Amino acid sequence: MDTNIPLTVLYDKRCVLCRRLRKWLEEQPKYVEMKFIEAASKEACYRFPDVDHNRTLTELTVISDNGWVYKGEKAWVICLWALQEYREWAVTLSSPELFPLAQRMIMWVSSNRFKISKLLG
Repeated sequence: MDTNIPLTVLYDKRCVLCRRLRKWLEEQPKYVEMKFIEAASKEACYRFPDVDHNRTLTELTVISDNGWVYKGEKAWVICLWALQEYREWAVTLSSPELFPLAQRMIMWVSSNRFKISKLLG
């Protein structure tokens, strides 16, 4: 992937955890620019008509300017890959040995995000 291609992150604005993670991502030094758009918003539907927008409300989706679409666990890894301080983590987590563990962990967080959000307030 070209490191100069910005990423668009579709996030669920209804989720406190998602909003906090967006803020955290925005604050991190980056190798790759990240834009954030509300999942299933008019803007997201207009810009990405081929994306399943109902699914973006339940699964993190990241889209590169060259059209590559990353969903779920791969979207989380690509977000880490874009960050200066976490690129090595992304490479490590995407290895064949660790990716299955990363998938399970991310799926657990995703399926419990509203419960986690309640705890965060």
